[in-house]
Amino acid sequence: MSMDRGTRFGSYEVAALIGVGGMGEVYRATDPSLKREVALKVLSESFIHDKDRLARLQREAELLAALNHPNVAHIYGIERAAGGAQMALVMELIEGPTLEQRLADRALPPDEALSTALQIVAALEAAHERGIVHRDLKPANIKIKPDGTVKVLDFGIAKALDTRAVSGPQAAALTTPAMTEAGSVLGTAAYMSPEQARGKPVDRRADVWAFGCVLYEMLTGQAAFLGDDVTATLARVLEREPDMRKLPSGLPSAVRGTLELCLQKDPKRRLRDIGDVRLALEGRLAGAAEHRSLWRRALPLTAAVAAGALLAAALVALLGGKREPAAVQQQAALPVTRFIVQPDPSAPLANLGGYDVMISPDGKRLAYFGQNRETSNVSLFVREIDGLEAKPVPGTDVGNVIGAAGNMNPFFSADGRSMGFLSPTRGGVIRVALEGGGPIKIFDEPAPAFLGAAWAADDTIVYSGGFGIYRTSAGGGAAPELLTENRGAFLASPVLLPGRRAVMYGVITQGVERVAVFDIATREEKIIVENGQNAFYSDTGHIVFARGTTIMAAPFDVAELAVTGAPVAVLENVRHPDSQSATDFALSPSGTLVYVPGGEDAARARVVWVDRNGKVAGPAIEAPLANPRDLALSPDGTRLALTVGALADGDLWVYDLRGRPPIRVAVTDDDRLPVWSPDSKQLAFTVTSGATRPYIHTVLADGSMLTPRPIRSQQVLGGPRAWTAAGELIIMQPPLQTANILAMPVAGEELPHDVVATEYQEIDAALSADGRWLAYSSNRTGRDEIWVQRYPEGVAVRVSTDGGFEPRWSADGNELFYLLRNSMMAVSVRPDGDELDFSPPRELFAGPYSLYSNAAVGSYDVARDGRFVMLEQPGAERMAPAGIVVVQNWTEELKRRVPGK
Repeated sequence: MSMDRGTRFGSYEVAALIGVGGMGEVYRATDPSLKREVALKVLSESFIHDKDRLARLQREAELLAALNHPNVAHIYGIERAAGGAQMALVMELIEGPTLEQRLADRALPPDEALSTALQIVAALEAAHERGIVHRDLKPANIKIKPDGTVKVLDFGIAKALDTRAVSGPQAAALTTPAMTEAGSVLGTAAYMSPEQARGKPVDRRADVWAFGCVLYEMLTGQAAFLGDDVTATLARVLEREPDMRKLPSGLPSAVRGTLELCLQKDPKRRLRDIGDVRLALEGRLAGAAEHRSLWRRALPLTAAVAAGALLAAALVALLGGKREPAAVQQQAALPVTRFIVQPDPSAPLANLGGYDVMISPDGKRLAYFGQNRETSNVSLFVREIDGLEAKPVPGTDVGNVIGAAGNMNPFFSADGRSMGFLSPTRGGVIRVALEGGGPIKIFDEPAPAFLGAAWAADDTIVYSGGFGIYRTSAGGGAAPELLTENRGAFLASPVLLPGRRAVMYGVITQGVERVAVFDIATREEKIIVENGQNAFYSDTGHIVFARGTTIMAAPFDVAELAVTGAPVAVLENVRHPDSQSATDFALSPSGTLVYVPGGEDAARARVVWVDRNGKVAGPAIEAPLANPRDLALSPDGTRLALTVGALADGDLWVYDLRGRPPIRVAVTDDDRLPVWSPDSKQLAFTVTSGATRPYIHTVLADGSMLTPRPIRSQQVLGGPRAWTAAGELIIMQPPLQTANILAMPVAGEELPHDVVATEYQEIDAALSADGRWLAYSSNRTGRDEIWVQRYPEGVAVRVSTDGGFEPRWSADGNELFYLLRNSMMAVSVRPDGDELDFSPPRELFAGPYSLYSNAAVGSYDVARDGRFVMLEQPGAERMAPAGIVVVQNWTEELKRRVPGK
């Protein structure tokens, strides 16, 4: 079937024919919905009518669709047209020549050939790790983009083409897909492994052979085994050796040796893994160039050792020995060892609230953020587990970021030699080599937040952008691929499960934390754990997750993506500062557990008065409180409302600042975000759990109301931020990708109406004391800034210059305060006719107080006398009460305590 320009194929518009192959024709086409060009591989009729081969193609396409690698041509899906009578693979359109075209008249220079070869190896390595074998690697299936990037095409397609997969082995020894497919070309046979040529089952070693053929051709300009026809070509594959004399003079011996190891006709003597090919090309497999002589010398010794082993085994049996076989001995439980890593007193462990401690996949390196006592600057520290001290990683100083909500969230590369994290000073996620080299930016800071990442062995990164899980290249520059999103919830701390066909992550909705898995192939998400966060997978067949300050574990079937037993508490009293923070622990695939002890005691904080110079002027509440949050001073200045208690289950309290006993006024679920009525007699607040209840309630502040009253008979989503003299609540929608500010009467059934409604996030509104001016945080410039407009409507004016959140007015309306990272900022305000004039922002003081970048949380308030009521950050003696606990081989203990099912 030939299609002209402008023809519609399903939802795609054809532009031009760009190639013809054994499967059909390939067209350049346009995807109108995404405004991108694609390659349409339209299948021939003979292929479409074979149901078995179509089923195999579907399976291979699903596997390939999950393979996201910069050197692999992506497949976007399968498109059908004409009522299903026509079918096409929708693939990435790659500009540039094929390697076959580049090699039409000459060999590549050795440096270019090796650079191209290593990119081909990277593609094959990523595919093999997912169980995908190419089976038809050749120069025609390799494209080179104008910037030199190599793209390997048609992974797994040969398997779908192979007629033997259904009909069984052919009687003719040399029957191959290359000989049986219509439109096949002679070139395919020239890259076939001997086992393929004989019609035998193949594995990843067939790709190793084909790679050797491609590398030989790049270096010499000639195919290694090409004959006059298919029969002659296959005869050369089976019987002849390539002419190594044609290789360039001066070629490194490691490259020559790699070629010889790749082109061994006996697959048992060939390099077994494409990863070994990469090591050999890099010269990291000693003796690759002399492997033949080594084989000759090793064979007699191997035979002697084998004979000796057999004789020893026979003697043990005859003498009645009871020595266990080696395999059984290796299964003996490894010793569980514990020790404490105490950070240097000059740079104690920081308390950022994100994932503050991490362990490398091999369990050999511990990483954490430390804060310099003199400068208050935070840097990444790494310590070898068997070393004596932790050292700061050059280039990772991010300044004084305590209070910036901990979203730096460090993560190790698969080989443990590099790390990534969000750098506030560089405005994005960076990578840094731990053995030297400056930081490199991978991608800009995602909106609305960076909530953790996993760095796979194929050099791709799966990360949370707050409302979605994305995948991108660790090399930077690639557009992120959205895997899954949930506009009503935050998705956090992604973990790639074995085989990398699924991602596990946390789902946070209205303060409720759950653990979910997403099957990349089927695009299905399901919740596997209620009430849990920060989950890791253990090769013992368990998931390990946090529930507040407790670490839990449950048996998990990775094939079915299902929990198979009840969760069991395995560790208590792990640091979990507050509801905006992660629990401080991590588990490596090698079985090493690291955590910061602390529990509830470490989560206690003092509520203090702070003057304009940042000095503590005394306690606002005498005793430390468990997880205090959401501070709100009454308009008359005599009382303080706040949430106290267990995370995700806090109660609303009112503390009388004149010394009277405190009153617990609400015990609903998690009572959050209190605001006072203008007469200081009532409070409105949000219930962030208990989905069967309306979310906004009111309660009398004197404690005389036993049951809070919902303000509507229907649920009202959002959090109150102010109570106007006219009897309206100014509320904030849940912080989704677009969050607006609304107003709603406290009494009656009238629905909320817009106050600030744009396509951006407008959150955390603050109303001036005279009720005429509204300040709020908006990301309309690309980052959170403070804006002010007349209430109930007016033109917004930006007040901040370098970011900001949590605005608060002074009682007289002459100043506006807001937070910038961990600094308290102030802006002078004076009337200018019917408008306001704002001075440039100035810093009043910087930390150390518990501030939050999530503007949905009230981390301070302003008293009538100009002082601030704030949460004092725990002292250094309580930031890491016992240092960082390291438990090696902890999974041995896990297996005993939580048997798998």
